[in-house]
Amino acid sequence: MEHKFLIREPTDILSLVDLLKACEPASQHIIKAAVFLCLELLIELLSVLASYSIEVRDMKCILRALQARNGRWARHSSKLLQVLQQVLRKDGPDVFFSFSGGNHNGIQIPPLNRWSSNAGWTFSVWVRMDPINSGNFEGETPHLFYFGTPNFNYACYFVGNFLVLSAVKGKSSQGVQRCIKYEIQQRKWQHVVLVYVFSRWGRNEVQCYIDGQLVSTLDLNWPVNNSEHFDRCFIGCSADVEHRNTFSGQMGAVYLFSESLNLQQINSLYCLGAGYQSCFKFRNEVDIPAGYVKYLFDGKLASLLVFAYCPKNCDRQLCLNSISRENQCHFMHTPHALMMEGVKVVTTHSIHSTLHSVGGAQMLLPLFNQLDLPQERACGSTFVDHSIW
Repeated sequence: MEHKFLIREPTDILSLVDLLKACEPASQHIIKAAVFLCLELLIELLSVLASYSIEVRDMKCILRALQARNGRWARHSSKLLQVLQQVLRKDGPDVFFSFSGGNHNGIQIPPLNRWSSNAGWTFSVWVRMDPINSGNFEGETPHLFYFGTPNFNYACYFVGNFLVLSAVKGKSSQGVQRCIKYEIQQRKWQHVVLVYVFSRWGRNEVQCYIDGQLVSTLDLNWPVNNSEHFDRCFIGCSADVEHRNTFSGQMGAVYLFSESLNLQQINSLYCLGAGYQSCFKFRNEVDIPAGYVKYLFDGKLASLLVFAYCPKNCDRQLCLNSISRENQCHFMHTPHALMMEGVKVVTTHSIHSTLHSVGGAQMLLPLFNQLDLPQERACGSTFVDHSIW
């Protein structure tokens, strides 16, 4: 039902406004009577949009609207201040991959000529689930990744708010599935790391880390010949790239390491934050405690990279793999990936950079002189809004 009430194209909103002008007079009267309710809803919408990105012109409009006139705050000023407060809570990267969730929605990784499972491997990504609908429908399995050969595939996908790992051998759909018993929150940036630990004499296992903490350990083998080529590799979808298997949301930098990382390394990766998009070569790129730096920039992580697909290192639909030349031996041909039509790179502007562009924090100082001023009501009367303080 929710799919019927989605506005997918921005131009459709203009058509809806034109439709309102053609409504019956009685309907238009109802709309005019609800103008203040509509304004509040628009401010809530503005809060959501500004949490993604706020440009210089948007900041100027908000600051202009907050200026007191005739000794009183403008109507809805407290709501606009809440918008700025919400923007300050932004915790995601300024540049990210956006997955629309439709058909042909994913990143296609070039064929890998070998995958050394004896040393294990580690998959790391910052991810934010943003489903088109709030319900969970049977048969929908949005994929985080899919790595496959002609005889085997290894995948990680969502069932509801839980991650499921699967290993399928042969052409049948039968295989081994393991559910990670940790609920992933929707519309929140989280750091997901999956570590495959190889054991020569015991059972192989997969460790799942969420936001730097180990949340689950699963027994799962890797039944694949190391000589097989992985020619079906995707991020955000499976090999059939159908709508029910495609991811809807955002991702930051996507990393694959050719070795099992330990808890200290993974916790240090999380400490870097969602905004880090580089290859662990230069420690002066980050401002984190020295205790984390030694696990990240000692040269080991950089030497273990199989791929590092970062949103800021993209050229149109091409995702450039910025690893060293020595590490490109994992690929049969080019190491660069391809964004399919449902994926795009989104560049946003944080309130910190935007506020700096309009003159810095000093542009907010005049607002402190207005704290004790009354605010105008919808009926024309005034009141002092203590929530502004």
